[in-house]
Amino acid sequence: MGRFFCKLLHVPVLYMNIDRTLHQIFIVNAKFCLVFAVLLLQQHNPVLCQPRSMKTLFPLDDKDTVTGLGRTKVYVLKKEVRNADIDTLLLEDFDRSANKVTTISNLFEPIRGKFLYFQFIATFKGEVYNETGTLIKDFHDILIIKTDRNYRILDAYQYTLEWLELPLQYDLFRGSAKGTILRDGFNILALHLRRSCCWSKKEEIDNEGGIIYFK
Repeated sequence: MGRFFCKLLHVPVLYMNIDRTLHQIFIVNAKFCLVFAVLLLQQHNPVLCQPRSMKTLFPLDDKDTVTGLGRTKVYVLKKEVRNADIDTLLLEDFDRSANKVTTISNLFEPIRGKFLYFQFIATFKGEVYNETGTLIKDFHDILIIKTDRNYRILDAYQYTLEWLELPLQYDLFRGSAKGTILRDGFNILALHLRRSCCWSKKEEIDNEGGIIYFK
């Protein structure tokens, strides 16, 4: 009787051990199937293994209206790119990088990344001083901004494309403000743009301002 009772006690334990073993086998098989499926997909679709390609959303080539002399600059959206980034390595070595491209604007083009990239152009009248006096001509400020998916600003650069005096980097401004939301009607004074190369504190900050428009 005692032996029979002990055997009865061992029966649930035996079933519990079997159940635990089957559960472990099921987990191992599931993991194996998942790994096999991923490898199979990668073999037949290599794109899954590659970083997301850049996608340009709004390439605009419309001719801009020129802002009059002394008027507030208007920055018009020219390009919005997803899965992109700013090439800071080129911009931080601006003068040397400028010798490697055909046009300065190429240095401000996006590279592959994981952010949103915006490019704006402000066309405006400005004064040029030379030996014959003062001339009025058109200038173009290029402004590029990097944001996260919620349009929080992470980085920004601005440059006047007609600037020819050396060092060229003297006219390259970089935004020091982080986390501000980029939106239509945004005033670039909120970027706190500062020269990346200057010799005087009075010349370091860009106080001209300007308004960003997405349309």
